[in-house]
Amino acid sequence: MSNINIYCERLGPELLAEPINLFTNIAFLLAALLLSKQLSTPNTHISSLIGLLFIIGIGSMLFHSFATPWTRFFDVLPIMLFQMLFVWTYIRQVINSTTYVAATTIALLLVSSLIAREFPQLLNGSLPYLPALIILLGLSIYHYLTGQPKPLHLFIVGGLFVVALFFRTIDASICNDVPIGTHSIWHLVSAYMLYLSVDTLISQRR
Repeated sequence: MSNINIYCERLGPELLAEPINLFTNIAFLLAALLLSKQLSTPNTHISSLIGLLFIIGIGSMLFHSFATPWTRFFDVLPIMLFQMLFVWTYIRQVINSTTYVAATTIALLLVSSLIAREFPQLLNGSLPYLPALIILLGLSIYHYLTGQPKPLHLFIVGGLFVVALFFRTIDASICNDVPIGTHSIWHLVSAYMLYLSVDTLISQRR
């Protein structure tokens, strides 16, 4: 099975051909560990988000080790599930809106993201993340205007999302100047971004 060579750092088929992209995924595992210690009262949705954050790290490690189509699936799927579950949890537990509203929002997120995947040449494959960013902006405005705990938290998450997408997008275009690329920065910023996302939900429980 051939390797998927889409990042600057990968120069061959070897298991450790992307060492920086591989080991920066530890940030996701650390974020999950820290969040698990913060969750003092049981909550199925938040616990599932923490579990998905851990799986995101493992899935990305597998992809940046083997770079095959099946490991790419395990890299992409947990991220999509995290996005959907976070939006669902926020709408149901923070906004206290109906199941219909939450399900409709999730459906729009899923469909638009899948359509965006049909255009991998745009933004170096980052286009599928834009629907989540747009929804996050809406949630950020609600979070601030309604005076929720840590009112600016989701705006910070959105800003980090933009920064992370920037470094993910430019990776393929700077290989000659920066041989290791910038995808590892996407990992580090994304891990902190997802940490703050879940921390926002935990703050609601307090």
